[in-house]
Amino acid sequence: MSREDAAVVKATAGLRNILVHGYAAVEPEKVVECSKRVGQDALRIAEAIISALEGRGIDPFEDEPVAKIRDVLSGRVRLAYLFGGRAKGYSLKGDYDVAVYVEGGCDLYELGLLQVDLSEALGDGRVDVVCLNSAPPELVLEALSGVPVIDDPALRAELYARALAELNDVEITTRRAYRR
Repeated sequence: MSREDAAVVKATAGLRNILVHGYAAVEPEKVVECSKRVGQDALRIAEAIISALEGRGIDPFEDEPVAKIRDVLSGRVRLAYLFGGRAKGYSLKGDYDVAVYVEGGCDLYELGLLQVDLSEALGDGRVDVVCLNSAPPELVLEALSGVPVIDDPALRAELYARALAELNDVEITTRRAYRR
């Protein structure tokens, strides 16, 4: 990607934060004007990215690490997801974030063994194992949006619903606290 296109991508990310989080008052006409420019830039940048990625074989669903993770975790966990940067194809940096659900709850000793076994299988010590049984709801939702390694659709739906309910409870409690 050219430096100019990289600068446009960075500017677009910053613009998104400004618009979504309301960091600045922006006139509607400016938003329309900017959206036209973003549309033109996005097409050019997408074409550049696609041509750069063609033939590189970086699809995380077909990636060798997913198979290695599955081999280590099969029979040991009921559900496992690869999430974070590696799940998005950022193989040059970042660790392996692996979320697991263990029947009967997560034993710290067993989680430690899983981490060591995964590190050995992947040939990389940068492995983080997250226990979905007790993870905060935001982390559960992030993990479940990753790459399924060992999937159980019913359990996934249950964990997803539970996380959303917990987040809703927190939001309601927070609103009540600030009304007083």
